[in-house]
Amino acid sequence: MSGDDVTSQLVGKAVRLRRHELGMDASTAAVSAGVSPKTLRSLENGTRRPQVASLYAIERVLQWEPGKIARMLDSGPCGPVPPSGLQVEFVNELPPARGGRNGDPLLSEFADILRQRPGAWAKWPTKLRPNSARTYLSAIPKGLVAAFEPFQFEAAARRGVLYVRYVGGVQ
Repeated sequence: MSGDDVTSQLVGKAVRLRRHELGMDASTAAVSAGVSPKTLRSLENGTRRPQVASLYAIERVLQWEPGKIARMLDSGPCGPVPPSGLQVEFVNELPPARGGRNGDPLLSEFADILRQRPGAWAKWPTKLRPNSARTYLSAIPKGLVAAFEPFQFEAAARRGVLYVRYVGGVQ
């Protein structure tokens, strides 16, 4: 399937979704736009690109600004105008991470204490939500929790209690 085919199908889904949001069936929308039901159906199925005048008429019925469908069709499947109308905000830089040494001071202190006693197990210092210990079991060894470097810590759970130990300095 080519990029144009994917784009046409995504645009078709956006048109159908918008029509449903407005509570219109296909026949009513087509008649209101002054196009044949086949034209609207072809657009929604992504099998045909209607003429510009028909696109403008369909946009009017869908309460979209003129040219929106053409922009979606021209922008490609990952183009700047999402078919759903979702507003996406891109940023030039990420905000500072919460993880690492600048993360939760309590977790940084806990990790520092564990580093002083390699191989010794310690209870997790904060109260965990029910069933969250399982999440930490895989996240801590991978370094996905603030202050815990990848492959330097192990985690284990016993009866809903999370235990962690530093293994980076253990031979």
